[in-house]
Amino acid sequence: MRIFCQHRWHAHSDFLDGSLEGYGRDVARIMHRWREGQETFNLLTSGSTGPPRTIRFDRAFIESRARITAAALNLRPHQNALLCLPVERAGGFMVLMRALVLPLDLVIVPPTAHPLADPALPPIHFAAFTPYQVKKILDQSPERLAAVHTVIIGGAPIPVEVERRLRRMPNTIYHTYGMTETLSHIALRNITRGERRFRPLPDVALTLRDNGTLQIAFPTWDYAVDTRDVVSLHADGIEWKGRLDHVINSGGIKIYPDVLEQKIADVPRIREWRRKLNLEFYVVGKPHPELGQSVALVYSARRFISTEEWKSALTAALSRYEIPRSYHYKKALKRTDNGKIIRTEA
Repeated sequence: MRIFCQHRWHAHSDFLDGSLEGYGRDVARIMHRWREGQETFNLLTSGSTGPPRTIRFDRAFIESRARITAAALNLRPHQNALLCLPVERAGGFMVLMRALVLPLDLVIVPPTAHPLADPALPPIHFAAFTPYQVKKILDQSPERLAAVHTVIIGGAPIPVEVERRLRRMPNTIYHTYGMTETLSHIALRNITRGERRFRPLPDVALTLRDNGTLQIAFPTWDYAVDTRDVVSLHADGIEWKGRLDHVINSGGIKIYPDVLEQKIADVPRIREWRRKLNLEFYVVGKPHPELGQSVALVYSARRFISTEEWKSALTAALSRYEIPRSYHYKKALKRTDNGKIIRTEA
């Protein structure tokens, strides 16, 4: 196993000599614990739906997840894998674990919005990014993203206009479905093939609970995760609708913010604003005296957008239940350290 860090290649043993600083030191610390045979590892949840919490995983389960997902992605020993996500979170941790288990050669770049910005990076075969990182790379260096053989994108929904651009890429790009509790993704959606649903990996069993949320079981490990995700199960995969916590009940009509946000993002005027005004937004439920809740839209942009402009853009594209009743301008939307938008009240 070779490791590219701080603009040079290191042997595995040399990388663990303790001389690194910052992100490289964090990576080396976990690698050392794995090599020494540590049996359990703690990971933090993202913090996008509440305070981050710690989850503990056993070494054998970690290794199993690394091998299964590597097989699904057709990764081969000694290919170059880019590590550019926080290693205390599941996404970055599992890139590192796949590199250790297969093994892969590791290219380490501290987490940034554009981790492919350095032209001196060696060729990359496999990389994992957040949607936020992918948008920044597409805006600044799309040819570098196209040069990565296999890309996985996870942690959040992919904006409509970003996915539209990804479908034209010549490489293989997947959207992943999973969460910290499952350690790694449990389903994949091939964007460059135009897949709309997430195809489960072979080691999981999926069932729906009475409230429409998904339960994910790992039969081999006698382990199950009760999610807060509302989904539909189909013969060709999982259709994700959103989180139960986010559902807006407006006069008895259930509105899923994640689905509504995708519809809004696909409106031509909104696409123009996202391009010219750097518009970002989300929808939430706001207390309403008669309906129980109403739809509110929270946004940031280079300028204030009036209610009249919003209604003019959205009225023809949305049902009367979906059209936001209020619009709330913020200078910037709050994000977790890996780029997820934190939904706050309007």
